[in-house]
This record gives sequence, structure tokens and C-alpha cells, in this order.
Amino acid sequence: MQEQTTLNGYRKIVHTKHEVEETSLQAHKEINSEIGKRHELILRALKELCKNNGDATDSEITRYLGKWDPNFTRPRRYELVNKFRLVGYSRTRMCRITGKSCMAWEIL
Repeated sequence: MQEQTTLNGYRKIVHTKHEVEETSLQAHKEINSEIGKRHELILRALKELCKNNGDATDSEITRYLGKWDPNFTRPRRYELVNKFRLVGYSRTRMCRITGKSCMAWEIL
């Protein structure tokens, strides 16, 4: 095994082919057993927004889902970043909804 650091600062362990397949399968099972409906909603919205714009802010995700309060999406987006590692920081840019400088997110 060999440890590497990715561009976004995450540690990555490089395994043999068999180990990667086995660990990936295990991680997939763990994530799918814990991920909730709101996580799935946010992932679908982010995927669609990223297809058009490359990334999305919390407010853009919230508005895409037809909600007004970013606290509807922010806690689940936080978990997708820090717990499941399915979403990552893209850049800081002007939000299309608020007009303020915000962190934008992308699917990893």
C-alpha cells in the first residue's frame, strides 16, 4: 500500500486491484445504508447544476429544490462533504442567488 495526497487535500491509499474493488464495494454498501432521502435529493440537484454550471452554492442547490432556506440543504451537504466524501469544495465565487461571495461545491 502507498499513501498519496490528492489535489483537494484528501489522503488516498493506493492498493492492488483486488483490494480496491473489495474496499470500494464495502464503502459503497456503508454509504448506501446510511444515506438518506435528503442526501439523494441534494446529490441529484448538484449533479444537474454541475452539468450546467460546473458547481453550485448551498443557496443555488436550495433554490433548485424549490426551497428558500439554505438550512434545508446545508446540514446534509456538510455530511456529503465530510462524512461520505461524495461532494467537495470547488471554489469561492459569486452566488447566482444571493449575489454574495460563497463556497461552491461539486460532485467528486
